[in-house]
Order: sequence, then structure tokens, then C-alpha cells
Amino acid sequence: MAKELRGSSPTTTRYETEAEREPPTTTRYETEAVREDILARATAPGVPVTTTPNELLSTKLPQIANAAFAELKGLGDQGDADAKQRYADLATNPGAAHIVLEGKGGSDLYLSVDGSQLKADTKAPNVPVLFAIAAPAEAFELLLEEVDDKLEPGLARLQKRLLRLNPKKTRALLDKLAGEKLKFHLVIKDTPDFDEVRIKIATGSAEPPAQPSFTVTLDYELIEQLRDRKIKPQAILSKLKLSGDSARAMQLGMELMQRRGA
Repeated sequence: MAKELRGSSPTTTRYETEAEREPPTTTRYETEAVREDILARATAPGVPVTTTPNELLSTKLPQIANAAFAELKGLGDQGDADAKQRYADLATNPGAAHIVLEGKGGSDLYLSVDGSQLKADTKAPNVPVLFAIAAPAEAFELLLEEVDDKLEPGLARLQKRLLRLNPKKTRALLDKLAGEKLKFHLVIKDTPDFDEVRIKIATGSAEPPAQPSFTVTLDYELIEQLRDRKIKPQAILSKLKLSGDSARAMQLGMELMQRRGA
């Protein structure tokens, strides 16, 4: 939502005025405008956030990602060799995720990176589906309501992180996870609204697993501690409850934690 400048004509927006100073074809201007718009809406008083799970996944995430990719291309065009190479790597590392929101108000869609663009579609893409996830639509919607004042700033931070993305390293990690072909359920107990929330995850598969090879259970309180930075991510493993064939998953989790701390 564009804000009007004080003293300007009611039909003149801030972005129109800025566009007079900088050509609208400039990639950096366009992506900075997206980021400014997100932050402006997040801090505007009395403006309710009405983002639905479907809107977040099918519209907002692609918008944020593609704005970051466009800014990366702009940096490359301006002579940043590293940015130019990372943008080129996006096109050579296609992949997708299958996301299913179960229950009332749910959806079934694919998010895929193909040709340096993040796309959302209800049809399976012509690129490798590296993982699949299913979650209750109602729980996701309530989560968005709970974090409504943090969502837009969080998306702005996500855009900045995506600008620093290394596609080759990210794809190598995703390929490693996909190669494990894990099928498990993550169960979050004692949430504010449900006795439990069950999330179904598969790596190296296009479909979420109805029957898991193992189950990971954690208390909602642990998530709150992590969010409030009262506990380090490396300490989570010791607090998880595992059932089923989880030996390889535990080993993989330790490897990833060590890589994160390196």
C-alpha cells in the first residue's frame, strides 16, 4: 500500500514521486520499493493483517523471492561478479516442494524454482520435487493470526536473506536430504489451540507420508523458548522424543547442526 507524501496531490504517491527521480526500469528501485511497502504496511497503525495461508504460499512468498532474485540480477548487471554467478546458478538448480494444507480452507500446491523464478502452481512442475509437507490448514491459519504483527517484517528479512542465497550450496544440502528419502511426522504437543499439531514430511518424495517411518514429538513450550532465544538450536535434539526407525534421522540432524555451527 503506497503512502501519500505530505503536501502532495492526493493522487500522487511516494513511489510515483520517487519514480520521477529514478527510472522505473531500475531493478534495485523496484525491489527496494517492495521492501519499503512491506515495512510501511507492517508499521501502519490500525491496518489489519489478513494474510491467509493460501495467500502467503501462492502469492506473498513468490513475490518476496522474485524481488530478491531480481535485486540479485541487478547487482550482477552492475558489475558484482559473485551476484551474477549466483543468479546464473538459480537457473541451473531447479527444484520444487509439494505443500498440502489439510482440512477446511486447505490447498494443494507446488512451489518451484525454475528459470530464476519462484512459481506457485496447483499442477506438478517439470522439475524435481525434492520434498513434500502436509500440515493442518486451521493450525496454519491460527499461527498467522498469532504472528500477524511480525509477519510482514519477517518477510522483509526473508527477502534480505534470499539476496545472500548461494544456490549451489543450498541445492547440495537439499539433494543430501532428498537422497535420505526420509518419511516422518513432526508432532507438536500442547499448543495454545490444539492438543497436538501433526506435520507430515517427506524428503526425496513428491507426496507427504500418511504412515511415517518415525515420529518426532516436541512440546510447544520448546518452540517458544527457541523463538525467544532462551535455548540454542543445537540443544533441541536432546529435548526431542523419537519413536520408530529414527537412528539415521538423528545422525543426520547432528550433522546438520554441526554444519550450522561451523
